[in-house]
Amino acid sequence: MALEEHTLWQLAMGLEYDRVRVVYGDATATLVSWVQHERHLEENGEVDAAVAAALNELIRAWEYDA
Repeated sequence: MALEEHTLWQLAMGLEYDRVRVVYGDATATLVSWVQHERHLEENGEVDAAVAAALNELIRAWEYDA
């Protein structure tokens, strides 16, 4: 399940919205599902240590690219 650059940008903005408001919103849920699928992790929608590490890696990459 590949995400296009535009979609990733939208999700990054949505994730920032979720982070600021400290909610598990649509963007967070989509990214969690994507990370779990891409990393061959259990697809349960939960943010465990492996998912958190992958999300933090994405966020650092987005911040670096910005």
